[in-house]
Amino acid sequence: VFATPERKLVFDVNDFDETHPGPWEWDLKRMAASAVVAGRENGFSEKDNRDAAESVVQAYAKAMKPHSEMSALDVWYHHVEVDGVQAVLAKASKKGKKSAKKMVRKARSKTQEQTLEKLTTIEDGRRRFISDPPLVVPFREVLSEEEKEQLSPEKIRENWDQYVATLPADRRRLIGRYYPVDMALRVGGVGSVGTRCAIMVLQGESEDDAIILQQKEAGESVLEKYLGQSEYTNPAQRVVEGQRLMQATSDIFLGWHQGTLTNLHYYWRQLKDMKGSVDPSTLDEAGFKTYVAICAVCLARAHARTGDAASISGYLGKGKSLGKAIADFAVAYADQTEKDHQALVEAIESGRVVAETGI
Repeated sequence: VFATPERKLVFDVNDFDETHPGPWEWDLKRMAASAVVAGRENGFSEKDNRDAAESVVQAYAKAMKPHSEMSALDVWYHHVEVDGVQAVLAKASKKGKKSAKKMVRKARSKTQEQTLEKLTTIEDGRRRFISDPPLVVPFREVLSEEEKEQLSPEKIRENWDQYVATLPADRRRLIGRYYPVDMALRVGGVGSVGTRCAIMVLQGESEDDAIILQQKEAGESVLEKYLGQSEYTNPAQRVVEGQRLMQATSDIFLGWHQGTLTNLHYYWRQLKDMKGSVDPSTLDEAGFKTYVAICAVCLARAHARTGDAASISGYLGKGKSLGKAIADFAVAYADQTEKDHQALVEAIESGRVVAETGI
């Protein structure tokens, strides 16, 4: 769940670090496999997990059918509203209703004001990040003197101007009302571990007028090895353009630049701006099956925007035959996922891999 520029909440696909044009069924297989993995983690029966995998395909096929009959413009305007998600989950089960309410409540509480209060403080009239290692560490504490010299005000301005130039003209005018005052390294989620992530606080005309942007490292998509190089020479642009194509509405500050110190590519967005999600571990079987079906509906809409909805729908039919085949794949892939995880656990226990828990 995240907010549109009009501050309405929508439910949609998120996380585009690996986005790249490719076969639509790869995403469908990945989603079905995720359903089996999550179902097993919840302790559901293998029958329920397989049913969930099949429901992913059938919900995708059911959603793709009307998309195949819509005009391109109608597909582009279509989005999944949060109220609808809440209603469907509430109808599925009591736990589904509770999880949906919690998701929306969490999203509405994660405003820029709340994030600023949690992560920053005012020192000598200037807003600064609060040091909270290892999760948040201000640049002033981690950069060497040599790096501080390299990261001169001119270089910072150069990086900033690179990013601003990637925004549409109206957003450039908006962001021009703010100026950077502090930066910090920030540990991202599990999928971002090992990549560089930083946050920047921007000050407006008054002390209360400030925003926090996040910049995340972008690299080559794992899919490029199999599908060919991206049309974008800048991997951060690949992420941003993919997100703009597939989401019904995207963060107004999405952009990219190349870092001065690292030469790495980064994409930008707002940090925690009215974002929330359902925790699958809180759902019962009925709620979980409904939830993964809703996710499949969002995937179908994203594919309809970027692919040939009529061809996909014609191939799928009602999705029953393909659903059984993909469920077979999902179960086999979930087995492999568990073996891979066990190998990691054993490597940690033997000392071959160093891991820190409880962060």
